[in-house]
This record gives sequence, structure tokens and C-alpha cells, in this order.
Amino acid sequence: MDFSKITAAVIGLGLMGGSFAMRLKELGAAVIGINRTLSTAEAALRQGIVDSIDISDLKHTDIVIFCTPAKATLAFVKNHLPDFRSDAIMTDIAGVKGNLADDIRQILPPGMDFISSHPMCGHEGQGLSRADPDIFRGANYILLPDKTNRPESVELLRNMALAFGCRHVPSITPEEHDRHIAY
Repeated sequence: MDFSKITAAVIGLGLMGGSFAMRLKELGAAVIGINRTLSTAEAALRQGIVDSIDISDLKHTDIVIFCTPAKATLAFVKNHLPDFRSDAIMTDIAGVKGNLADDIRQILPPGMDFISSHPMCGHEGQGLSRADPDIFRGANYILLPDKTNRPESVELLRNMALAFGCRHVPSITPEEHDRHIAY
């Protein structure tokens, strides 16, 4: 996978969002970083973790990664739907999914794709200062596609996770995921 041809947006630049942005940059992707706290986004830009913090650049993104709580993800999609590229692939990393994917898919226009996911990694601490591009190495990265997702979108996420150094990238249903994760 040639990441130099990918533009990714990371929404939420905490521990996980910062880690995604760093790893994507290492792989050669252009990265747009959006955070509710402007000072965090500015810090990511200053540190070279992201290339842009301009929300209008969302229209250039191939993939949008939501590193925010489920309710915040849904609200962001609703509020910024016209800002996304018409064929954008979106994913989230929320720990418990509930109806998030269905709720988002109901509002997406044809052409956009939302595939829920969950990288099974992390470490102590929070915030951009704790971000680590190697956090994904050896981890499992769970994909939760459904029958409406384009196979090439699922494959792009699978290839991204493998390029990040993830060990296994299984696909399961949201119900299976929540049953295992929320146990």
C-alpha cells in the first residue's frame, strides 16, 4: 500500500489519535488533524505530527479516523457531512459500538463508507504527549464491516492495520465485538 498517495484525517488528537497520526506520517501519508481543543491541534502541527489543522481540508481526505467517543463521532459526522469528500472512507476506534455504525450509515450519502474498527492497544496516560507510533505493533486490529461496505474500503483498512504492524486483523460483527469487549 502506497501511503504517499493517501490523505488521512484524524479526528481527536489524544493518545490514540496522536498515535494514528504519527504512524500515518511515518508511512508517508498526508495527515489532517482536528481536535476540539485548538491548542492541542496547534501543538500537533508544530511538532510535525500533522500537516494541516484546517477543517476545510477534510474535502481532500481518503480516510477519516475518529478517535473520539461514539456520541462525539456521530455529532461530528452530522455537523460536518458537507465537508467530507464524496467518496471518503470513515472509521472509528470506540471501545463499545452500540448502534454507532448504523446511525452514521443512515446519514451518509451514497459513495461514503463507514466501517467501525477497534485497535486492541493502548497504554497508561492520555493526551497527545503520550502518543506513540509503535503502539500498534503486535496488536490485534478488529474490523466490523457489514454488507453495505465496499470490499475495497474494508481492504484499505485491513492493509493500513497490517502496515501499522498489527498482528491479526479479524472481521467480526458489532454485536460479537461488544459482547467480548464489554464483558
